[in-house]
Amino acid sequence: MIPLQHDEFYGKHNFSMRRLALSLSRRVHYISSPEVGFLKSIKFDFNPKKTKLVFRFMNENDTDPSSNHTYGLLSKNPMFIKVFASGIMVPKKYIWSEAHKIGLHVFGTEFANDKLSSYNYNHDPLAKYLQFVDNGDFSVDGVLYDFPITASEAIGANLFALTFNYALDKTLIISIANHGASGDYLSCTDLSYKQAILDDVDGLDCPFVT
Repeated sequence: MIPLQHDEFYGKHNFSMRRLALSLSRRVHYISSPEVGFLKSIKFDFNPKKTKLVFRFMNENDTDPSSNHTYGLLSKNPMFIKVFASGIMVPKKYIWSEAHKIGLHVFGTEFANDKLSSYNYNHDPLAKYLQFVDNGDFSVDGVLYDFPITASEAIGANLFALTFNYALDKTLIISIANHGASGDYLSCTDLSYKQAILDDVDGLDCPFVT
């Protein structure tokens, strides 16, 4: 996916973003932009079966320079987005699955490998990623990720599990808590061990020997 933005700025400096987009059309399948006006201006230059245009939402309170509407306001009108785009790209904190119902592809952004953001996933960025790829109810069509190896590993692990159909009724799985429920509470504390027991683990891992 090629991100193109600041069309007005480059235009003032005699650089055509539209011309750049056309030059890339044979080599890329997705072009994204956070500007309504730019996507509208190139809509009829591309075959949607070969190159899909994706509207990228920025922070809800930010304003699209070409329409003077906030992205929060634009997110409330998905049918308007569908007029000029085949999909949307939104921060993972406010992904809306309703877009699928009207035929828009949904791509997630703002994924990272930092430890704090994956705290509720046992410090595992793969688990965080899989929450959006395959959670049983909704799956994004793709992500914009600063760490492609992590995304690739997560998808690979998910496909591996699906291929071999690991199910609890066919495979004996024993779960051992790592320092208790360390993804929810401080490691090796009473709270973390109590939470692990409530989570129905088979064993507790304690690093201290008495």
